[in-house]
Formats: sequence, C-alpha cells, structure tokens
Amino acid sequence: MSSKGNKKIFVLDLIAGHVYLYNYKKTKKSGVFMKKRANRLVRHLRRDWLKSDFWRNKFIFWIASLLVGVVAVMFARLCEKANGIFDGIYHQFEYAPFIITPLGLGLCIWVSNLYFPEAKGSGIPQVIAARKMKISVNKVKLLSIKIALAKILLTTTAIFCGASVGREGPTVQVGGSIMMAIGRFFRVGSRNALVMAGSAAGMAAAFNTPIAGIVFAIEELSHSYGHVTSGIVMSVIIFAGAAACFLEGNYTYFGKIPAEITSSAELPAIILCVIICGVLGGLFSRLIINAERTNISPIRKIRKKYPIMFAVFCGLIVAFCGYWSHGETFGTGYHMAKNILEGHKESTILLSACKYFSMVFSYISGVPGGVFAPSLATGASIGGVIAKLSPTNNYEVIAILGMVSFLTGVVQAPITSFVIVMEMTDNHDMILPLMLSSIFATAFSKLVCRHSLYQFLAKGISTSQRADIATESTKSRTKLHIANIKNFFNIRDEENPEAKENT
Repeated sequence: MSSKGNKKIFVLDLIAGHVYLYNYKKTKKSGVFMKKRANRLVRHLRRDWLKSDFWRNKFIFWIASLLVGVVAVMFARLCEKANGIFDGIYHQFEYAPFIITPLGLGLCIWVSNLYFPEAKGSGIPQVIAARKMKISVNKVKLLSIKIALAKILLTTTAIFCGASVGREGPTVQVGGSIMMAIGRFFRVGSRNALVMAGSAAGMAAAFNTPIAGIVFAIEELSHSYGHVTSGIVMSVIIFAGAAACFLEGNYTYFGKIPAEITSSAELPAIILCVIICGVLGGLFSRLIINAERTNISPIRKIRKKYPIMFAVFCGLIVAFCGYWSHGETFGTGYHMAKNILEGHKESTILLSACKYFSMVFSYISGVPGGVFAPSLATGASIGGVIAKLSPTNNYEVIAILGMVSFLTGVVQAPITSFVIVMEMTDNHDMILPLMLSSIFATAFSKLVCRHSLYQFLAKGISTSQRADIATESTKSRTKLHIANIKNFFNIRDEENPEAKENT
C-alpha cells in the first residue's frame, strides 16, 4: 500500500480511537467497529512510531542538520576573517595584491588540479550532477568529507587572496557532502533526498534565509514540489537554520533596508536597471558557458594546457580591478553592497565595471567559489549608478532591484533570487517589485544566454564523469585481456616443456 493510503488509514484510526470513547456505550455494533479501529491504531503506533529504527533515523537526520548549520557558520566566519586579513594587508601595502592575488589563485588551481579536481567551481553544479547520477560511487566522488574540507580550505584561500568569489555555492556542496557521508555511514535515507536536504540547508544557513533554502531546493535541485515537502528536507533546513541562528543570532544579511517606490517618476530608471542588469547577468553566464565548451572555446584549451599560468593571469586582472576601484572589488563584495544600500558609498561606472570583470575572471580561473554574493554586489553597484538618473534619487530601491535583477540574470532562477534578496534586506514592502524585476530580468537574460548556468555546468560534469568511467572500464578490460593472453601462453609452455627447451 502507498504512503498516502497508510496516512489515510492512520488518520481514520486516530479519529476512530477518539470516537470510540464516546460511542462505546451507545450501540454495541458501533462500539465493536470503533474498538477494532482503536486496536488498529495501537498496532500502528507500536509498528511505526515506537520502533527504535524510526526514532534512530530521525535523530541522525537532526544531528546531521545541526552539524550542517554549525559548519556553515564556521565557514562564514573563516571567510570573513580571511577577507579582513586581506583588507588589512591591502591598506598597509597598496601593491601587495599584485603579488598575493596571482600567486594565490595559481596555488589554488595547482592544489585542486592535483588533489581535488571535484572541488573546483561553485559547488552547486556538482550537487545537481550528483543528484542525477544513478551510481552511488560517482556521487561520492563529488560529495564526500574530503571534498567538503578541500572546498572550505580552497575557497577561504581564494577569498584571502582577493578573488571575487562567494561562499554560498561551496556551502551548498559542503552541506550535501555532510548529509551524504552521514547517510552512507549509518545506512539511512535516500541518497538523493539527503543530498538535496543538505544542500538546501547549506543555502539556508549561509545567509540565514530558510525560505530561500526551500525555494532553492524546489527551483534548482529537484524541479518538483513534492520531493521538497518530504519530512527529511523540511526538518533538515529547519534544524540547520536553528543552529545558525543560535550561533549568529537572528540576523539579516544586509540588515533592515527600509525602501519603497514613492513616485511613478522612478519607473523609467527602474525599467532601465532591470534591462541592463538582466542583460549583463546573462552575458556573464554566456561568457562562463562559452569558456566551458569543449570544441569552440580557446579559453578552455589554454586553461587545460596551462592551468596555473592562466590562473595567474586571471589573478593579475583581478588585482588591477581592485587597484582601480581602491580595493572595493576584492572579496565577496558584502561590504561594498551594504555601503551602497545604506548610502555610505557612492557607486560609479568604474566601480561597477571593475567588480563585473573581477567576478568574470575570478570564476573563469577555476578557483572554488560561488557567484551569489559577487552578483549581489555587482547588481547593487549598477543600480546605484542608474539611481542617479532618477529624479527622486531613491538609490535604495533601485540598488535592491539591481541586486535581484543581476542575480536572476546570472542564475536564471527568479523565485530563488527575489526570495533571497527579500530575506537579506528584511523588506516585505518590495515583494511585488522584486517579483516583477526577477521575472523580466530572466526574460532579458535568456535573450543573451539560452542555457541555465548551473544546469549547463552540471551537464558538463556528468559527461566528464561518464567519460572517466568509460576510460577506466576500457583500461580494466585491456588489463584483463593482457592477463588472459599471458595465462594462455604460460599454460602452453607448461604443456610443452620440450618445445620450450628447444627454443
């Protein structure tokens, strides 16, 4: 019987158990019927709810989700510490990034290519690819404790060197790896459900945005509402968010930003902001996708042949962008976006261009890191520039809409984008403008880039994994054939010792 049928019978039994207390003395017939229902309820409780395995599995999921939340908070603190150290070095020695950034990015690529090739990039494509793989061994290659530790260390190193990358994508992969490892160790739960739950919990705990974690699981990971409403996913997200709130407090990422559209005169600037941010976000995805195409991309050929030198070159571009922007474009861009939203920093075209190209070359280099936080900073900067064209100069509104439009243009996930920006700014007055901006930004992004960035990269990872499996199977078959041939000639030599002596 299906789970829905079991739930229906259980509900009927539960109702009957209560009704039995009232109807037992009225009629003998109804009393017997209700007594049977009550007895069935007791058996159901003994069979399912009172079993040790039932509560054991629940306890394991809860502990694992708390661990995901704690690791996400520790990872965030580590990245903030690394970013702060780099800023201190930059303010002391203005030209230090021209040495630290290229060498640091080259070191990250050397270590990842040599020891942890699955730890490169954002981390979200790896999770999507792992969920689509049918063989458990292939999932472990992308999601394991070793990969999680490497992702944390390499992403922290990249941020310490000034790369314009975020920690949200790596946190998603780390959360999926933790849940996957615990599920395999204790032999509990479905692998895909655990991966999705851990990844969504990582997203929720990274920015204290639990609703965004649920929407992210629906829109990007499962493409289905039914899988996310299962108890595993919801409970893991709740417990991971609770752990993050316990350690960091119930905070909002950018703080409460009181902003609202006050006049229809702001609409032309808002429309222009949505169009520009959507197109530039789609252009970013187009550049990354073209860099990953095997046949037509010269960047991929150069990166494959000279990976370390290419990373050093990208690091030099990032260092120049940071130098021209007076250090504002280094790192995730959190402080830059926050200062623009609060009016403490005036955005310029040069600042927006430097952040955009710093983000492009950081990601193309192949170092571990996400695009969410840099995309928000780039969108806020572009929105701050366009806000100067508005007669009311309502920069908070246009900067917020620039954030959601650029992020939507990059990832082409409109629901996740507007929910995460809404939770980050704690501004519910902007729900409708955020929704409309994300929808239209997706349309303009698709004019430039038809493919979803994460889905395309996940498809490439799956293809490379299948190619590696085919290569390994071919090598194993070749070794087997050689061994059979050797055994054949050894047997013939043993059967004809005289012929062997004559030769």
